[in-house]
Amino acid sequence: MFMLKNMKHVREKQTQLHSPTKENTYEIEHKQNLIPEALSKFNSSKSRGMSTRVSEAGLLSIISTDRNGNRIILSKTLLEELNRPSSLQFSFSDDEMALGEELPENINSFQIKKQGVKGVIYSTSLVKEITHSLQLDFTRKASITFRDARYVEYCNKKIAIVSVPKDAGKPNEESLLDE
Repeated sequence: MFMLKNMKHVREKQTQLHSPTKENTYEIEHKQNLIPEALSKFNSSKSRGMSTRVSEAGLLSIISTDRNGNRIILSKTLLEELNRPSSLQFSFSDDEMALGEELPENINSFQIKKQGVKGVIYSTSLVKEITHSLQLDFTRKASITFRDARYVEYCNKKIAIVSVPKDAGKPNEESLLDE
């Protein structure tokens, strides 16, 4: 609670400092006189911090970075729906990915490592295959989160069919111009 009140006070002060009025002109001038010489040559950032909002939790995220590796994060919800498997198989269509403990005509399984309540699959080759098969674009992002899935049964086991998010494909020229 204290942190929230403190942040509100900081935002109010920042707003006051960025929008001078008669009341705070003296305060601004006074603070400018206190700036050390070493800091006097700097210009303040014009960018404003913005938090991103996510409307619903993701079922799985694919992380693809050169520096921090490639992996697939599986949510607690997804793992529970699939009855907490120790490994998963993957199959692909043009715009969906199927994953389950056992899939038709599939012999390749990937071990799930536990990370708290989530699961993680560390496999650069699988991340590259998913990226290629679903035409995902990691040009301007390190991760893509999948939120929508439907479930079917195969050999008495649940299979998740995960839809590709709309913002996961190749960027169009207009979006590149906006940045």
